[in-house]
Amino acid sequence: MADDPPTAPSSWQHDELAEVERAERGRRLPLLLGGAAGLLVIAAIAYVLVAKPFDVQRDLVWPADLGGRPAGLGEIDEVAAEVTPEVQPGAYLWNDFDGWHLWFAFGDGFDRATGTIHSDDDVSKLLLSPTSSGTASGDGGEVSFALDDSAPLAGIDFEPGFYAKRVEVRIEGPDGPLPDDMVHRGQAAKPAALPLVEEKDDAPNG
Repeated sequence: MADDPPTAPSSWQHDELAEVERAERGRRLPLLLGGAAGLLVIAAIAYVLVAKPFDVQRDLVWPADLGGRPAGLGEIDEVAAEVTPEVQPGAYLWNDFDGWHLWFAFGDGFDRATGTIHSDDDVSKLLLSPTSSGTASGDGGEVSFALDDSAPLAGIDFEPGFYAKRVEVRIEGPDGPLPDDMVHRGQAAKPAALPLVEEKDDAPNG
């Protein structure tokens, strides 16, 4: 009987199988790494486009002394038509949890006000109260108003836009720009010079 052909040692077979598996892993590894790198790139882009703007906004705040409704101008959520003013004639600007407010208390020769509100982001809310007191209209980040003393208190309530970092207010009275002692800002109603410019700044630490 002819001799059987020699059989390769089992260790050789194991080595061949191991080599095949290594080659297969070598082919798969670049694909896996490429897929992972692509996912990382997509995640980075999503963070820049979505998460990063919110981080920037969280780090910037409006001036603290602008916040809070002045005494004599009603309670939070009340619009001007619902309030009997107990303040000196003039303009009052502040912001709080229900938005931004530019209100005018008329009297003593102050019978009308015109002007503009400019925001570097589109104004997202604009309300005039009472509507009989004049007009207020917006286009993007620009608001124009013309109010009179048909009501003792006229209010413009607005939102400058989530990404706004700067708001500028200009006001003209019957004789030109209102004097500083008739322009008030924040809860303390401190006198302020025109134009009123409010800008976001870094949030305080802590």
